[in-house]
Amino acid sequence: MSDASFNAFPDLNVQYQQLWSECYVRTIYSSLDHLRQEFWWFLCRYGQSQGLYPKGTLNFYFPSAFTNYISNFLELAGLVSEGECVALEPQRMVKTYFMYRMVSKEVHYQLFRLESDDAIHKFTQMIGTMAVFGVRKKLPRKVAELVIRNLDLINAISKIELYISASKIKVRLYAFRYVIGDGSSCTRLLAQIGHPAPVNPDNNAVATRAQSILRLKSKFDFMGNVYEVVEQFPNDRIRAVCKWGDLVGDEQEFDKDYVIQLVNQKRGLN
Repeated sequence: MSDASFNAFPDLNVQYQQLWSECYVRTIYSSLDHLRQEFWWFLCRYGQSQGLYPKGTLNFYFPSAFTNYISNFLELAGLVSEGECVALEPQRMVKTYFMYRMVSKEVHYQLFRLESDDAIHKFTQMIGTMAVFGVRKKLPRKVAELVIRNLDLINAISKIELYISASKIKVRLYAFRYVIGDGSSCTRLLAQIGHPAPVNPDNNAVATRAQSILRLKSKFDFMGNVYEVVEQFPNDRIRAVCKWGDLVGDEQEFDKDYVIQLVNQKRGLN
């Protein structure tokens, strides 16, 4: 092979090398930002039916450069993979005359399980510290700022399961609901609050009204399930229907004062 043909390879050209490194860095940062935005989408959900322990699964298709980067980062941080997992995932196989059929394809994943505060802290060194927290509030309007106040509800990630393949990443997130101003908040959350959160003057009024008024469709946690108030009887009895959990569709009657207490606990007003 002559020198002219050898130097014609793009990867060996200085200009192409510079462009390739710029594309690689852009790929890493854009993939990290996409991962971070999806974490926030999960953690900042406003619906109260998610209960005390929100959980969900996120699926991503990323370039192999990013999947290799995140695997190397976790291993260098001392987070060892628990081994290889094989999953059968459905795929369409296109045949002639626009005919296709569903087939199962084996996908090999490396499993990283992050359960301790130290492991989650190492992961945040890559994705960002605030990527593991989300506020249970409606999204602010454009150019508006959202301020965290006392009694606001925060979702904080308590466990992460990462399944990493050559071009796909599956993330299982487990979170817990905390209340700003509550002494039981986790250490990772307290570290992000450098000073007491401002008191929202509306919160006291809301809490007072919530302790004496019960509205239809109010939700509360009972025996690991989420119930919704559907009817109030004259004798201060409440009929509620299970909307989420193992007893979906179950109807029960409760005492009104007891239901108000459970609703306030779910809203973080107690």
